[in-house]
Formats: sequence, C-alpha cells, structure tokens
Amino acid sequence: IEIVHGLGATDSYLAARFAARATRLAALGGAVGALAALPVLLLLADLAAPFAAGMDGAPRPVSLAAPAEAVLGWLSALPRPLWLALPGLPLAASLIGFATAQGTVRRWLRQLP
Repeated sequence: IEIVHGLGATDSYLAARFAARATRLAALGGAVGALAALPVLLLLADLAAPFAAGMDGAPRPVSLAAPAEAVLGWLSALPRPLWLALPGLPLAASLIGFATAQGTVRRWLRQLP
C-alpha cells in the first residue's frame, strides 16, 4: 500500500480496491453461512414442531407418494420472516465488510506521510 500510495494512487482508489475484495469475500461467506444454517434451522423446526402443534403425541404421517407435499412441508417448517431474513445475510455481511475495509484502509492511509 505504501508503494502504490507513494507512486500517486489516491486514498479513495486504494480504499475502493480493498473494500471491493472485502465485500466479495463477505458476501460469499454470508451465502455459505446461510446455506449451512438452513439444514440446521429446518432440523430444529422439525424437532420443535410437536411443541408448536400441541402435545397430542400423535405421529405425523409421512407420505412418500407425494414429494410435492413433502417439499411444501419443509418450506412451511420455518416462519416466513426467517425465510425473508436468510437471503439478507449475505447482503448484511457484504455491507459490514465494505464499511470495515473502507474505514480501516482510510484510517491507515491518514497515518502515512
């Protein structure tokens, strides 16, 4: 950074390069994290379903003949706000990565002569 800054690169240019890389990496990490969390959330929702439906103890019927019903069952296992929040995780992570990289690089560049 010092060499490129000494050659005439502006603070904005350097900060933008670091922020772009941090944004891409944070978005990728957020997407991988959301995808990794999805099976865990579905499992926890499945485990909590008897408590949410009541304590009747009756087993839920499993129908292998209707895969569409099984998919709809998995989709309805999680509340709608959670389905809306999961895609927002990569966006939130990328915004945090961008702001952190911009602030850190600009603060460091201000200390250079």
